[in-house]
Amino acid sequence: FPDRDAVAAVRALAEPLADLYAASGQVDRALPIYERLIEVARGARRLKDLGRLQSRLGALREAAGDVEAALRCYEDAFRVDPTHGTTLAGLGRIYFGRQDWEKARRIYRSMLLQTLDESVSVSKADVYHVLGLIHMQLGEDSNAKNMVRRGLEMDPAHAGLQQALAQLDAP
Repeated sequence: FPDRDAVAAVRALAEPLADLYAASGQVDRALPIYERLIEVARGARRLKDLGRLQSRLGALREAAGDVEAALRCYEDAFRVDPTHGTTLAGLGRIYFGRQDWEKARRIYRSMLLQTLDESVSVSKADVYHVLGLIHMQLGEDSNAKNMVRRGLEMDPAHAGLQQALAQLDAP
């Protein structure tokens, strides 16, 4: 196993560099750095770092349009840390996009139990909105209305929730 000081030095230098590349859209430069950081975190058994880095790699792969690779990264991150908000949001988006309603519902329900910070870019009202849409797709209109109403209690101006409620109330 690598020496702890070397691991700390690599992480201290490489991760900010990878973040800068990712933020500037230089995904081709960020990806190999994140992949190496993941190897180092795995070797050092730093599970929190491993999950966070795998989630970042998933987000980059998702942004690049490689949904299959993104899903694998998010699922790996979820196995390490099933409470990480960014990982949950990524998994939820992909499962929803694939119309895998049961998996999407499970992920979004678990998001209701989490504290979602700004970095996740998903509010509790957004989560209720998506859950309402999932219930609508499953033909569970009563549950859908319940989710939508709960979301509107949190954010009465949420356009998606207002639209979903109008759709559910339509004859």
